[in-house]
Amino acid sequence: MEENNYEFTFTKYQLIKENGKKLDKYIEVPKTLNYKPVLLKNPIV
Repeated sequence: MEENNYEFTFTKYQLIKENGKKLDKYIEVPKTLNYKPVLLKNPIV
């Protein structure tokens, strides 16, 4: 992050049940993100 001067990073993630079983569902995220669109909808949730 420091080398590329990124303020923060995040990545897609897989949903799991409370018992730890992985679901076949991934939450995708955009490759880049700007401040104003995050004010309207937060894709990091």
